[in-house]
Amino acid sequence: YSPLSRVAGTPSLPSAVFGREWKKYRLCIGGKSEGKTTNAHKTSNLYQAMAEEKEMCEALREVFAEELQESWDEGAMYCKIGQTIKKYKKGYSVSQTADMLEESLELIKQIYDAICKLGADSEVRDIYLMVKVQ
Repeated sequence: YSPLSRVAGTPSLPSAVFGREWKKYRLCIGGKSEGKTTNAHKTSNLYQAMAEEKEMCEALREVFAEELQESWDEGAMYCKIGQTIKKYKKGYSVSQTADMLEESLELIKQIYDAICKLGADSEVRDIYLMVKVQ
């Protein structure tokens, strides 16, 4: 049964695409060998297509996880830059700011240098791009 085959006489999408292979797959999962894969099942085109799709999904998950991590890192850096700008405007030194924010002296110095070049009222994104290049 497939939700796509509710109209009488309309084949389900898998059966329309894979034909006999879909019938083999349905027999394999619906018969006594439910939950087990047989050699005939593993060599079927449908099984191979599903395995390839699963591999693609896993690859996409990895890509999205990397992109998500990069986004988190970028967001954390934006926050650090914003806090550093506030400390700069209040007149704190590089070492005081690094101490207060518990960040490395090198990173805060890079941010301070970018603030000096671009100005304290510049956008966080511009400072981020300048620090990222260094």
